Amino acid sequence: MTLEVDKLCHSYSSASGLINVLTDIGFSVPAGHLMAVRGDSGCGKTTLLLICGAMLVPVSGSIKINGAEVSKSSSAEKSRIRGTQIGYMFQTLELVPYLSVYENVAISRNSFKESTNSLIEQLGLEDRRRFKPEQLSQGERQRVALARALAHRPRMVIADEPTGNLDERNSTIVFETLRRYADDGNSVVIASHENSVEEYSDSILRIEEDGSGEVNPRG
Repeated sequence: MTLEVDKLCHSYSSASGLINVLTDIGFSVPAGHLMAVRGDSGCGKTTLLLICGAMLVPVSGSIKINGAEVSKSSSAEKSRIRGTQIGYMFQTLELVPYLSVYENVAISRNSFKESTNSLIEQLGLEDRRRFKPEQLSQGERQRVALARALAHRPRMVIADEPTGNLDERNSTIVFETLRRYADDGNSVVIASHENSVEEYSDSILRIEEDGSGEVNPRG
């Protein structure tokens, strides 16, 4: 899957006037590619990921997935794309509190039982599969959210601060899992404050304070 973003702009209305968040952003993430999105807090990283995940319509610009313009698609078509082609890991995790680890992972629409079990084991959660989120550490909850994003085998994964507040060991598990997913021929976009994300990336998009951005290859 290829994600293509061209001349993307977005802004919000506020009591003090219009706030420009993203300005003329452009990049491409082909299959097998992992792109890191970097920038200070409040620079628009989450907004960009929501737009790429077909959850927010930009003010202007083009968002294409495999050549199809997503921002102009119907709500039903966007829902279908999110359910079949995109795996999204929210910064807030959004785990269902009354479901077990297994159920939270399997709840993803079109999830595969084989993938659910494999991911739970791969992410070191096999002895936690019956636990509820409140019984888990922050690192375990992060890994459950990642497993859920991957359970339906999407061709593109978008992860918003997937290692926030994690220790080095858990951060490594998450980044290595996403790197392997890209190496399997999928597209991966990660927004992260952690410098170590660049070690796993093929390219890096840096968003500046004015909302502009530039993509550079790693290194």
